[in-house]
Amino acid sequence: MPLEPPAIVFDLDGTLIDSRTPLLTSLNGLLGARGYRSLTETELQARMGRGLAVLVADALQLVGADLPVGLALAELRARYDAASIEAVRPFD
Repeated sequence: MPLEPPAIVFDLDGTLIDSRTPLLTSLNGLLGARGYRSLTETELQARMGRGLAVLVADALQLVGADLPVGLALAELRARYDAASIEAVRPFD
């Protein structure tokens, strides 16, 4: 019989966990790998809350990146999945 997780937790856009640090690290890694400047935490936070695709589109526009949103979104998700394992923490 397969093991069942003791609980499943859904995060409604940052209400239960603080994901800013791995999100910022992942987004800046994507931008930096292509020679664009990094976003500040303030710039990231101002763009959060409308979904990841909108955040990526806004960030690309902010730094003047000429990348397809879909490509950047896929790379961001891969980077975030790797970064979030260690860095995501629940809010107090």
